[in-house]
Amino acid sequence: MPNTVGFPVPTRADQWDFLLRVYLGPDADDLAACVHRAYLDLSRTLHGFSRLPRRIELSRRAHEHVRRALETPGRVKETPSRQHASGAAARRE
Repeated sequence: MPNTVGFPVPTRADQWDFLLRVYLGPDADDLAACVHRAYLDLSRTLHGFSRLPRRIELSRRAHEHVRRALETPGRVKETPSRQHASGAAARRE
């Protein structure tokens, strides 16, 4: 379909960036955004944390653990889906 509104057609990289921003949020720190999203996904699975007296400390520590796991080489194992995703990311660049 031709572009009739006068805006440039988004590149593939622009499209991926848009999807990431929609999913992760506008945080400039991609790793912090990933950690926050992982925590939100986990907290939907586990119930009752909001009623715990130490909920703020638990949340902070959970964020730290996820961030450390992502920052430490070898802590996150390659899986077939991650290998596919990293290959796709390399092709986009």
